[in-house]
Amino acid sequence: MPPLRRFTVDLAGLAVAFEAADEAWPAALAPRYGAFATRRAPRFVIRLTGAGEVRDAAALARLMAEPLDIVAAGDRLTLRSASVAAAVDLTTGQGELSAPVHRHGVDSLLRALLAFTTPESLLLHGALAAADGRAFVCAGPSGAGKSTLAALLGERGLCDELCLLRRGEEGWTAHALPYWHGRPGGGRLAGVRLLAHGPDHLWPRGT
Repeated sequence: MPPLRRFTVDLAGLAVAFEAADEAWPAALAPRYGAFATRRAPRFVIRLTGAGEVRDAAALARLMAEPLDIVAAGDRLTLRSASVAAAVDLTTGQGELSAPVHRHGVDSLLRALLAFTTPESLLLHGALAAADGRAFVCAGPSGAGKSTLAALLGERGLCDELCLLRRGEEGWTAHALPYWHGRPGGGRLAGVRLLAHGPDHLWPRGT
């Protein structure tokens, strides 16, 4: 039996390790999760099993369009679609994920773990910008400009799709997640801004 390869990520303080015998798994996860890799002891350990490949854009579109059922009952969390099956024991921290060798299944499982196992927290569909210890969430529906804004902000734009808000004794903090493009960071929540398209397009002088 080939040795298991372990890849551990830290998302807003939640450390999750993925183990796989197939070396294709770390390669599939690294582009999105490489910046969030950690040596911390994981709270959850997920064994990955490949169930097919994603060969082209059409196959990926079909995979992402599959309805996904997520059930949290007692100490067990399960996810199931036509191509993805996962089960995690929330008490022991052990779990399994069977999915095509692509980050989609891992994305879905990690978001579910964040939603169900991080107390006093809220997942928010928005871009996150931070500087000098202060963080702003810029929320809006798809197409509102979250990714554009995050890109324009350079190093201050931490992620462009999903972030985590956590309530503590001193107020709320905001934490970047890897979706769709992100790097670790955050700060004290200083505000939430709702994005909308204005009536006019503004072009910086010289462009």
